[in-house]
Amino acid sequence: MTSKRQRGVRVSSAKLQHALVESGLKTQTAVAERIADDEQLESVPRGLVNKVFRGEPVDPRSVERVARALGVDAWTLYISNDDLQATTPTATMKQHTAAGSGMLQSRLIKRVAVILASLLLVVVLIFQLTPDAIYRSPSETPREQPKPRTQQPTVRVLPVAAPGHAQITRSLTSELDQLWRVVPDTSEAGTGAPDAQTLLRQGSVDRVVEAHSTLTGRWLGMTVYLHQTGSMQAVWQGILPAAASQQRTDLLMRAAATAITTEAALPTYAQEAQAKYLTGRGYLDRARTEASTRRALTEFESALRIDPAFAEAYAGLCEALVMEHVRTGALDRLTEADAQCARALELAPENLEALRTQAYLDRKHGRINTSLNGFTSVLQKSPANTNALLGIADVYLTLYQRGEDDQALDKALSGLSHAGKLEPAFWKIPFTLARVHYFDDNLDAAIIAADRAVNLDANLLTLSNLGTYQYCRGDFEAARSAYLQARDLAPMSYVGEQQLAAVNYNLQAFDAAVRGFKTALDLHQQSGAAEDHRVWSNYADALRHAGQHSDAADNYAKAIALVEQDITRGDGNPSHAIARAYYYEMLSLVNPGQANLQLAALEELADLRETADSLSVMFLAIIYQLRGLPEQAEQLRTIGAQGCPGFAESPDFEL
Repeated sequence: MTSKRQRGVRVSSAKLQHALVESGLKTQTAVAERIADDEQLESVPRGLVNKVFRGEPVDPRSVERVARALGVDAWTLYISNDDLQATTPTATMKQHTAAGSGMLQSRLIKRVAVILASLLLVVVLIFQLTPDAIYRSPSETPREQPKPRTQQPTVRVLPVAAPGHAQITRSLTSELDQLWRVVPDTSEAGTGAPDAQTLLRQGSVDRVVEAHSTLTGRWLGMTVYLHQTGSMQAVWQGILPAAASQQRTDLLMRAAATAITTEAALPTYAQEAQAKYLTGRGYLDRARTEASTRRALTEFESALRIDPAFAEAYAGLCEALVMEHVRTGALDRLTEADAQCARALELAPENLEALRTQAYLDRKHGRINTSLNGFTSVLQKSPANTNALLGIADVYLTLYQRGEDDQALDKALSGLSHAGKLEPAFWKIPFTLARVHYFDDNLDAAIIAADRAVNLDANLLTLSNLGTYQYCRGDFEAARSAYLQARDLAPMSYVGEQQLAAVNYNLQAFDAAVRGFKTALDLHQQSGAAEDHRVWSNYADALRHAGQHSDAADNYAKAIALVEQDITRGDGNPSHAIARAYYYEMLSLVNPGQANLQLAALEELADLRETADSLSVMFLAIIYQLRGLPEQAEQLRTIGAQGCPGFAESPDFEL
């Protein structure tokens, strides 16, 4: 029977890589994206590009598309005689040529070809199973077929010393037993783990597996060692959440088991790179400040300098860049994040951290449905992934605010409840839960959750949010106490100053409010944080009440420009639209020549009150009151007061 012929053409790997370097493009993904841009495609042809780069037979048109993206002629990429000679065992072939007849030569050449094909297959298999590849992308490692029992070494798995060690040990033992013959642990309880070399000298097993772990915050870094008589070497490394589910543990231990059977040592730099990565993840788990974000960036960049093929470190760098964008508003940070997430997925297409971070990046880009699908996919593979549960809760909150999913808040609450059971000590879970309760008009629950977040980690974010919910309830003294703690904790941050000024504003101490808001604005501009329309509008409100109408007008104009910028970028929701209407209304109040919204446009905004937050509803009530429509104003004020009675005490209702 003749083998089926593979149709198509193949390119020279050396020529293709040279063209890639000369083109200025960094990755195969960049080539695929250029093709999509040039041909105005809706989807990026990554599969086609990967197939060409792998040297598989493809149609000439595919080579032409790649060549055009690289800026070269397609014929320059094809395999030539020089390429074939470079990969042919020349000396051997010469001996066969000199051996005699053409028929004998033909048979010998075919035999050599078969041998070479077999060797190539062995090399490919070895490449696929190198510990580097498994270490980079544990979740994409396929389960191998068990070898016949007669060929399997016997191995003993020592108990893993780590949080949840029994679960990890069971999982590693089960996965390794699919590949080698695992000898069960028969030692008596309480006797401690036996020495690996002692077990080997006794001759009861051929190998001993031992795992060491390092707990850094919420993350567990694991290194697996393989003992043979007189030797020990690290053969696998991986990262596991301390609260990992059985499903996620099994996935990672499957990769570990496969790596163990290759018996190949890890690169010496692997452990150092992992330590840097774990430190960076720890900074991401802290409150988002300039210091924590920059330190996270530094650690991930250090990990990648040590190990340029570390997929999880690219994902971590992507996430840190998104956080820096949120803090500063710098759009170039999002562009950088795109490249890092793409690199992570290129190295490890099924890696859970890479997939989760891409979903996080999609949400920041405003691709809400794509983000939702991404988080959903991660949670299907890892239901106990608390970071994914936090991410999808934010997506649901956005969908609710846009009025696109009536059940979104219930879905968010359900996921966060599950996350709280998995990691009850992680402050970001009750912090996010408080936000969802607030939008669900459950203020008491929001305060309880916010107070729990403060007890777990009294940082600038938890204290300021607790104070805001207390302010919302009308408990101004409690709010003042929380804001003072926030200011004392971070005296160079504008947050505490601004919120203390808001308390003075509501108590009609307008001169003190003006000074406080001015200080907050100065600190905000010095910090390099993204400009926020609310900082400028708060200062403008205080100036208006203090009689400084000209300065108030300038600040309202600045607030309008910033909120319109947010809307244009795709970050807007009903609250942004209502805030813009309020700023225009106040601007017309201090500058009567300034036009404001038509009544019909205002009524359209009022229809959004179902999904708007309480402060936005109060803004609408104030506008209606200024328009001489007291009944509608009171109705809106009553609705807003249901969620935030403190906002109903605004001095703007006394205009």
